[in-house]
Amino acid sequence: MVSCFPVLAAPELSPDRSEGKGPYDRLILRGVTIINGEGAPPIGPMDIVIEGRRIASIHNVGFPGVPIEDAKRPEISAGDEVLELEGSYVLPGFIDLHAHFGGDAQGVPAEYVAKLWMAHGITTIREPGSFNGLDWVRKQQRRSESNAITAPRIVPYVGFGQGTDDPFIKPAQAREWVRDIAQQGARGIKFFGADGAKLSDEMEQAIEDELALNLETVPSRNIGKVVRIDDAAGRYIANSFSRTDISTLRGRNFYVSLHAEHQNEGFRNG
Repeated sequence: MVSCFPVLAAPELSPDRSEGKGPYDRLILRGVTIINGEGAPPIGPMDIVIEGRRIASIHNVGFPGVPIEDAKRPEISAGDEVLELEGSYVLPGFIDLHAHFGGDAQGVPAEYVAKLWMAHGITTIREPGSFNGLDWVRKQQRRSESNAITAPRIVPYVGFGQGTDDPFIKPAQAREWVRDIAQQGARGIKFFGADGAKLSDEMEQAIEDELALNLETVPSRNIGKVVRIDDAAGRYIANSFSRTDISTLRGRNFYVSLHAEHQNEGFRNG
């Protein structure tokens, strides 16, 4: 038998965005210094052209400490939004692999949390559990994608068995639940305290078989045998005090995350 995880009382959804500008058809950031996130030294001054929310081109317009060469600058067309940003730095958006919206019990509005992430440069979060309810998180996700609210991109996970009233007795119940939450838009599953006693071999195999068919998971039967499995962005397994690099199956953008107690020594907040 496997117990299920309850959904908590959800806070109000973030209100519609009432301030800020954009998105723009064409945005030009002029004179910035770029840190590309791959370990290379900063480079600049550069002009960055963004079209349709994607970087269309990057132009080297000179050298630090000397006048910018106007001939190297991208052409400005009518309707372009141009920001003069000499002395500013541009970095890739940060991805927080373990981020919760919280709930009413914490007294923190969803709007505050989302704006706090954005203010710190976090442009994508993984919500590992969606304990305000998958439907609630999916609404936030869709509104973020449409730019209706100020929030990062949201990747929703659910706690194992979340949304069900009764514990799983048979492997077929776990299989059906995995199919259902995938159809609802979940991208991954979070297991709590999976220590080997929680899942029988038969239940474990049923879950892994279903994940392999419908979603994405790790290639070996490690449910209940490790503390944590992160997605391909982290490629990370942690047991109590060690690390092992693994490769993941790339199925249909679904991942598995196993957690023991958050305060355990040796954990990273991924």
